[in-house]
Amino acid sequence: MGKVETTNITVRVLGSPKFDRHGNHEIPVEDADGRLFDLRVWSKHHGQVEWRVGSTYELDGVKRNPVEDNKARYETAKNTQISRVGHPQTAEVSLLHVSDTHLGRPLTDKEHMGNANQLERFLDAVNLAVRSRVDAILLTGDIFDVRV
Repeated sequence: MGKVETTNITVRVLGSPKFDRHGNHEIPVEDADGRLFDLRVWSKHHGQVEWRVGSTYELDGVKRNPVEDNKARYETAKNTQISRVGHPQTAEVSLLHVSDTHLGRPLTDKEHMGNANQLERFLDAVNLAVRSRVDAILLTGDIFDVRV
């Protein structure tokens, strides 16, 4: 076995650690470039580190795994040093505002003949919310197109 190649990274913790039966754990994190990945921490190296969601940590000497190996992108190595350098920021809430979806409008409505299918546009908004990881969708006004 050759020398382990290591690197230094700064990450922000996005979620709680998930432990296996040996006390090792993986933590969802985001790096300085906004890339999301899991960081694998071996219990024999850092069983005493308290990982706080929203906090920022510097990791010196972590092992970088090839993406195609089906492992966490980074994992602690023999001499990895971990230090918390940033406390959680005030929670931010992200919203996607969607209005006037008019679900159920007949496609033959002459006033709106040029519009695409309303259900497809609504699903586009939902998919945008999922991709952008918004906290909530705010649906306002004319959700359905039902005349009473």
